[in-house]
Amino acid sequence: MSELVLTESFLGYKFEIFNDRPAIDLVHAVQVHGSLILEDNKIEEDKTEADGILSLNLSTPIAIKTADCLPIVVIGYNGVANLHAGWRGVHQKISQSSELEKIEPKFFYIGPHIQASDFEVQSDFRENFPASSHFEEIDGKLTFNLAAEVSDQIKQSWPEAQIQISSLSTFGNPKFNSFRENGTKQRNWNVLSIED
Repeated sequence: MSELVLTESFLGYKFEIFNDRPAIDLVHAVQVHGSLILEDNKIEEDKTEADGILSLNLSTPIAIKTADCLPIVVIGYNGVANLHAGWRGVHQKISQSSELEKIEPKFFYIGPHIQASDFEVQSDFRENFPASSHFEEIDGKLTFNLAAEVSDQIKQSWPEAQIQISSLSTFGNPKFNSFRENGTKQRNWNVLSIED
């Protein structure tokens, strides 16, 4: 049974994380670690592939799944979006997608994710982000700060937007599912809805 593990509120919206699919009506897509963002009314559950869901009129909650990747909530003047960003999505700059222009982003929230200290990468991984300043050697291990990289991308495209980054890690925290920690097939369901 699904358990609610985190609730946040922003600008009249509610962001909740469940440790499994919650028993509520919601819209979610088949995630493929890409950068495609689609409107909620174009998504057919278990069929439509996308890593971001955008809503101009949020009537049904929109959800993305993570197990170390970044859940990114985008609140705009004309709507909202909920994005799934693993390193591939960050490499493909999902947070800079022109689709987001529809909602005119004003606020970004990067939810619980694997923190830089636990995100060890191999040296050839640098090729994916050759200009990045977010690699660091910690105890002889090369790490990468995905959230900082996304934050830089957001600032490039939406310089006026406010950015909030969660300091909670999915790795090493029993409340969250972490693929890197134990290879789990369980996912964190990151749900965005209108605040009651």
